Amino acid sequence: MKIIILLFLFSNLLFGQKGSFENPSNNILYFGIQNDLEFCYPEIDCDSLQFLSTNAVINKKSCRLEIYPNDNTELDIFVYKKNKGDSTLIDTRRYRIKPVPKSELSIGGVTSGSIRKNHLIAQQGILITNPLNIDFNYNKLSYEFLLIRNGKLKQKLTSKNFKFTKIELNFLNFCKSKDVLLIFNINVVGRNQRKVEINPIQLNITD
Repeated sequence: MKIIILLFLFSNLLFGQKGSFENPSNNILYFGIQNDLEFCYPEIDCDSLQFLSTNAVINKKSCRLEIYPNDNTELDIFVYKKNKGDSTLIDTRRYRIKPVPKSELSIGGVTSGSIRKNHLIAQQGILITNPLNIDFNYNKLSYEFLLIRNGKLKQKLTSKNFKFTKIELNFLNFCKSKDVLLIFNINVVGRNQRKVEINPIQLNITD
């Protein structure tokens, strides 16, 4: 799911009409992902508008923009109306650029702390989420399980599976109460081969 940011543009430069903007949350666009902006100019056909920026790649599809900001702190979008032989600047909008908040890995809805063994082994796989609820189309994954028992490494396993196979399930079934399960060396690749940074997690196994 892409970030959907509704942007209503009204120009008073051409027609003397009052206009307003419905800004994205805190006027922020996110670096490294596609930001979708829907726009509307009264009495101006979408095909008659051109959007430019020195700090982003902008693709216009009908009355919607796909914006890929560069790694900058601010972004200016210049709006032009196409005329015969030239274009007229009718509006400028400025946005803040921020990195996407870190994604999290979870098992059974648990990202840290205690987890019951029967709940752990009932899970079908791991889940990666982020605060913005963006679908990054994760296509590559690797991570390591470490099982610590009585302060010592008992077993380890490397996996590339979002959905658990018999190998992962057998490893989890080996866990006992008071064991510590670490999931680390988490490597995830999303859209456009973008690496997603995810912190390791520690789960304490209980009965």
